[in-house]
Amino acid sequence: MTSIVALIFWIALQQPTSATISGITRRFDNGQPLAGATVTLTSVRSAPAPAAPGALPIGPRATPIVPPINLQTRSDELGRFVFSGVPVGPYTISAVREGFNRSQTRSASGQTAPSVLTVSAGRDIGGLVLTLAPKAYPSISGVVYGADGKRLAAANVQAYRVRYTPLGRQFVRVASVLSHEGGEYRLFDLIQGMYVVSASYSEQTIQPWKSRVGLTPNLPNPDEGYAPVYFPGSPTVLEARTLKLSDTGESTGIDIRFKEVDYFRLIVHLLPPVTGRSLKNARVAMYPLGLDIGAAVDYHVKSNGTAFSIDHVARGDYVVVALDSFLDREGNTITRTVSNPQVVHLTENTEVSIGTADPFNVAGIVRAPGGVVPKGLKVQLIRTDRSAVQTVTADVIEIPFTGEGQFELQDVEAGAYDVRLSGIPNTSYLGDAGFPRDPERELAKIHIDVAAPDRVFEKGVWKSAEIFNVELNLNGETANGVVLSKLKHEPAPGMPVVLVPTDLIARLRTDRYFFTFSGTAGVFQIRGVPPGNYHAYSILGIDSGIYFNPEFDRQIAPLAVTYRGGLDLITLIDIPADAIASLTP
Repeated sequence: MTSIVALIFWIALQQPTSATISGITRRFDNGQPLAGATVTLTSVRSAPAPAAPGALPIGPRATPIVPPINLQTRSDELGRFVFSGVPVGPYTISAVREGFNRSQTRSASGQTAPSVLTVSAGRDIGGLVLTLAPKAYPSISGVVYGADGKRLAAANVQAYRVRYTPLGRQFVRVASVLSHEGGEYRLFDLIQGMYVVSASYSEQTIQPWKSRVGLTPNLPNPDEGYAPVYFPGSPTVLEARTLKLSDTGESTGIDIRFKEVDYFRLIVHLLPPVTGRSLKNARVAMYPLGLDIGAAVDYHVKSNGTAFSIDHVARGDYVVVALDSFLDREGNTITRTVSNPQVVHLTENTEVSIGTADPFNVAGIVRAPGGVVPKGLKVQLIRTDRSAVQTVTADVIEIPFTGEGQFELQDVEAGAYDVRLSGIPNTSYLGDAGFPRDPERELAKIHIDVAAPDRVFEKGVWKSAEIFNVELNLNGETANGVVLSKLKHEPAPGMPVVLVPTDLIARLRTDRYFFTFSGTAGVFQIRGVPPGNYHAYSILGIDSGIYFNPEFDRQIAPLAVTYRGGLDLITLIDIPADAIASLTP
């Protein structure tokens, strides 16, 4: 009996009582490894259990005070860190470095890691990615000059962030300022990335500022002013010079010079909605091609009715959209678009007609063939028009005893949309979506124009007469692989991994692209991948979302690995940043 007890005691001693925690520290802005960061692992003290009713007080010596475990290490030249022999229990982990904000923690899959890490005996935790954002945000500054070469005050200067989408580059306004008395301007609190800068000068563009800032009474009347211009002096945003901002500080000397150009007249006729409602508060907005629809309100034409004459419009490409005012559920007046954005190429006096449509509600059903629709889903419509950035979201509510979910999207406007499902299990993907009678139906895309789908008027609200069907596939594939460093051919943890679909239709959908980080020993796993072929590669230091660019993907394809699904292990060799320096962004 004694020998059995001794054997059990000996076996217990052989069991591991600690584990290893490892990962990598990276810069938030460009993903590069961050060396010299101080990583701290701190134990979380559990609250003592309440005493049983009637129990005697516990003396001070009966419960010894256990100080918290506080371990520290520093990331090496590749950003890597390791804690060995960590006792079991719950911990928090963080990283700090001078000049950076405190870290955010992500797991090897790229998801936000739990705020508390639970260490179990013998079960290592690896692949943690601690990202630290620089405290000094970059800025853009310069001087605005009029066509006469003199410095110009009260010019509206705007910064547009360049976003890459499967449909091409998109420009999203992120900052706006007025130039000072000496023509100087400074756009600040930006983040690392690609930008274009524009300036406009007219009574129309100054008007929105008058309620926000105090303008000097000596400010001259701009009258018709100047046509919008893009740094360094281009009349269209598509010809603007792109600025690449790093986190090193201010980008100075970005001077903008207005030019005298040819001007024309644009006449816009608004056609009444097919619902028969009259356009009582309709307006027209005209903004340069390439900007997003969020700029429409700042570019609206000062006139009401259904016919608009816009004089003194510079030669170029523009987007025209109709706006109207509505009351929201709280009785507040809001402005909504009531037409598709229409591109106008202005090289002479031009006249156009635009159809309009009231925003309407869209009811739909989510189904999961062979399974049950999970709880917590959201349906999203995301505009695919390069000149319009907009998302409409609705919660999916379970239909009892059916295994299906229902939703209603509010105030949907005319346009082309991608359909998304957020909150789905990581083994699932969106199969298809659309209206049953859509003749132009593509993979989970819908087209809403001024007449289709059919609408009905119920209880004071316009609604779709057709049910919007969404299909969730619960059986996505799992892509497994490993990233090896090109120089040493060793496992590379914390490396970004991208899967880009090769199918032309699938490449138009951002949810068919997959992104993650490699974990311990360079291993990565991506779940919920739809069947098909993909280009897989790993590159550090590239602009966020550039893999959506089809031209970039075409050039990077020879350096990528083709993944055809199944259980085959993907082996990637990381692509150095200098190998892609000559590729088209």
